[in-house]
Amino acid sequence: QMVVCTAASSDGRVYRGEFKADLKNGNGEYQWPDGRKYTGQFDHDHRTGKGKYVNADNEVYEGDFVDGVQQGRGVMTYNDGSVYDGQFEDDERSGMGILKKINGESYTGEFRHDRPDGQGTYSWPNKDKYIGQFTQGVREGRGKMQFADTRTYEGEFKADKMSGTGVLLWPSGEKYVGSFENNFRQ
Repeated sequence: QMVVCTAASSDGRVYRGEFKADLKNGNGEYQWPDGRKYTGQFDHDHRTGKGKYVNADNEVYEGDFVDGVQQGRGVMTYNDGSVYDGQFEDDERSGMGILKKINGESYTGEFRHDRPDGQGTYSWPNKDKYIGQFTQGVREGRGKMQFADTRTYEGEFKADKMSGTGVLLWPSGEKYVGSFENNFRQ
């Protein structure tokens, strides 16, 4: 039997919603004293199913929860106006997703541990674009950089810079094939 009621704890946490066998079960709203708030589905006392969570910094996550963590598909709106739409695992961006920053930068691709990691595309407001591999949030491995001035670099990246072997093409047809280090020809 499902019962709807309000329960408050001595530390200021409040739950309003459905209970079954003395456990939060069904739809409800849970508030913490520090301002955090979850509205959505519960299963056996855990946030599980679809829900909306507002953290203490007023950032908003709407999406899937499993056993109290952001898990599955969701949308996170950060307090700086940036938005991530994609996969989550254990409260972190993980899997395929799109991050659009308020400054006009965007990243579409794989995430791991909250950072671009794997194959992806990063675009800047000035029309520069990188397509390639990322490791722990930086360009690392093989990739292609298309500059707004129509130059193109294709080759290796290390620590977010053109480093290793690559090919740089200019709009005039000029071409450099060789080694790069820290964005410079060697």
